[in-house]
Amino acid sequence: MKPVRYVITVEGRLGTAARAAFGGMTITATEGSRTSLEGELDQSALFGILLKVQSLALELVGVRRVDREGASTLAVV
Repeated sequence: MKPVRYVITVEGRLGTAARAAFGGMTITATEGSRTSLEGELDQSALFGILLKVQSLALELVGVRRVDREGASTLAVV
């Protein structure tokens, strides 16, 4: 399966160590106190990122799959 762009949103701001755990992802502070992680991921990499979110005890807010035109094609909260 080829990589797809995903935006993963977590509650809170990420410190230096947490940011380093998500190397290769674009990390952006969003509304309120949320942070988004964005990148091209295949299924295996997506689950790896979600495991890192869990292991760092971050609160998962949502996962969005984004098509090439930027429209959301999947939202999981």
